[in-house]
Amino acid sequence: MRLLDVPIKLDASFFVMAFMLSYGRISAPVLLAEWLIVVTISILLHEFGHALIGRRFGLEPTITLHSFGGLTSWSAWQPLTPLQELVISLAGPMAGFLFGALVFLANPIFLASNSIVLEQAYQDFLWVNIGWGIFNLLPMLPLDGGNACAAIERHLTAKPEAAVTSVVSFIVAAVVLILALANHSTWIALLSGWFAVNNGNSLWQKWQRSREQPLAKIAEEASAAINRQDLAQAERLITQLRQEAHTDATKCKADYLSVFLNLQKRDFDRAKHILSNYEALYGKEIYLRGLLHYYQEEWAESIPYLQELFAKNPIEWTGSLLYNSLVEIFKFAEARDLCSHPALAKKIEEFHVHLQTKAFYGGDYDTSAAVGKTAFVYENNPDVAYNIACALGRQGKIVEGLEWLKKAIECGFNSLDSLNTDEDLDPFRGTTEFTEIIKTVQRYSNDDFP
Repeated sequence: MRLLDVPIKLDASFFVMAFMLSYGRISAPVLLAEWLIVVTISILLHEFGHALIGRRFGLEPTITLHSFGGLTSWSAWQPLTPLQELVISLAGPMAGFLFGALVFLANPIFLASNSIVLEQAYQDFLWVNIGWGIFNLLPMLPLDGGNACAAIERHLTAKPEAAVTSVVSFIVAAVVLILALANHSTWIALLSGWFAVNNGNSLWQKWQRSREQPLAKIAEEASAAINRQDLAQAERLITQLRQEAHTDATKCKADYLSVFLNLQKRDFDRAKHILSNYEALYGKEIYLRGLLHYYQEEWAESIPYLQELFAKNPIEWTGSLLYNSLVEIFKFAEARDLCSHPALAKKIEEFHVHLQTKAFYGGDYDTSAAVGKTAFVYENNPDVAYNIACALGRQGKIVEGLEWLKKAIECGFNSLDSLNTDEDLDPFRGTTEFTEIIKTVQRYSNDDFP
């Protein structure tokens, strides 16, 4: 469903939550329906406050109504300043307060109707939009008040962690939990308890990360040792990293480096074992899985992983691995297409020359000639021109092949032995043009050939 061009997702748990907060109206179906309508409209207005302001800042919002109320997420994200984050956080409660004020001003209309349903709707609209809005502004993550405090802290400190906000959020959540239990407010107690656990866990993780800051240097040194092939030093550093790790992130880094280390050592069984455990804990790892197949020369198996990786992050390194795998299983046409990717711009001549030879000996003379012609554009290499002529000869393209053979001679190709004995040139033999080419080469010695 879309409203104001914003996608809206509605989870059944939203109505379960609204029903649980209906204050015993199950015996009055009309008032129960009124309550569900009031809650749905009010929370939608709140989320539209976030969504429309976020869209003004270039984001693409999606609204989801679920068991804890509503959530506005962003399907297309771009960096925001802390002040923009603050405005987005406050936009939701402000929308509710504005609507609550309009309802308050419409008091005579509601009360003059002499309708129990409208009178109840008047009270409910004020409670949900004003009462819930005030609660939502408490400095407690993940409420809007907590997000606003985090944005202010990031603005003042220029640090992304917002550690002070996490401490405040945990304390506020604990206080609200105690007050809710004392007043038998079950729903508030559940919410604040959940928030207290989440903020406590966030604080714990931040503390652990602060303890592990020195380990980041160890991880960098281990990676550098692998790159320079000092594998013994890398293994010592990775062992130290794993022993001193406190967070999943550091343990993940240690395992990642361990897989890479064992690939360099060609201990594929060990690498495969560590990688399987890694993926069981942290999920699919396409780079390491692709490398494992690549290093074992399982070219066909490596290609899907390398293609996925290159599509997500098109860089020269992964593109080169993918190119090599395609060539090794004779997928020359796909390798040729890959060569034109901007990420491989620095390798384009090298790859075309390489592919010309590989495709020729793989029997794909059409691709060999085509990539050779592209390579010749970058450099008038006589060997490239000669190989083009050979590929064309294999295809029976006599006229074009002789033209490229002439270009090879003009660029400096002067091997009479190749001209006289190369079977690839057999289709040209007996032609007047080929005889003239032989005579031209014979007029020059290797020393004074132009």
